[in-house]
Amino acid sequence: MEDESIVVNKRSQLDPAAEQKKPSMAFDSLLSIAKTGISATKSLIPDIKVVLHETTDQYRKTIKRDGIAEYNPATKTIHIDASGANMRTVPHELFHAVLIEKLADDSVIAPVTKKWFKP
Repeated sequence: MEDESIVVNKRSQLDPAAEQKKPSMAFDSLLSIAKTGISATKSLIPDIKVVLHETTDQYRKTIKRDGIAEYNPATKTIHIDASGANMRTVPHELFHAVLIEKLADDSVIAPVTKKWFKP
């Protein structure tokens, strides 16, 4: 049974005529990190999802703006542009998701993140 919490938006879904390419090692690593992160986060946010977009075009068509990643609290979905993401992107967005879902108030979130990431 495949985990429905992680969706891969493949290059061929954007362009059915696109050549099927083997995912890069970096993509495989992002997918592995997403699986581990979702597993660790499910107890806090049971309905969280991650969508890995293979291309920037796919990401932009879905999100409707530039960027590499974002957490959407309305759908509890993290969208990742895998072509621009690094190995810290998924954990970073999972951190946002937990903060937003568990603290839910910007007046609390801002001081917490400022304190944690103080130079």
